[in-house]
Amino acid sequence: MDDLTIFIERGIPDRHQIRFPGGGDEHHDKAASDLIFEVIEIKHLRFERKGNDLYASLNLTLEEALLGFSKEIDHLDDHVVTIEKNRVTQPGEVEVIKGEGMPFHNDPSTFGDLFVEYRVEIPENFSEEQKELWQLFFKDK
Repeated sequence: MDDLTIFIERGIPDRHQIRFPGGGDEHHDKAASDLIFEVIEIKHLRFERKGNDLYASLNLTLEEALLGFSKEIDHLDDHVVTIEKNRVTQPGEVEVIKGEGMPFHNDPSTFGDLFVEYRVEIPENFSEEQKELWQLFFKDK
């Protein structure tokens, strides 16, 4: 059997088939069959793919959710996506970052979007001093 090189394009969808007509074994009584490879997507720890869009969650401390933050996400191709907010972030809020999803198959200069869901880590306990500060803050509201 000859060596075969398969090029997997960026953005190729899950279950996409790459066909090599006549690439299979030949038999004396029939022509060579096609050789078909199917691309199976492996689950990623940070990103979930839906079409050309990517979904991820980002954990925030209570301080970051209330006062703002700047965080970096390492993308699939190792470039860094910086997310900055200077306002209150609600738990479960979703931010859409245009053009940071997967490249479109057969159009690699066009990208889907990245949807980031914010998860706010609320402390289980506050010290007495922290409670007093919160009470002072809310007293004026």
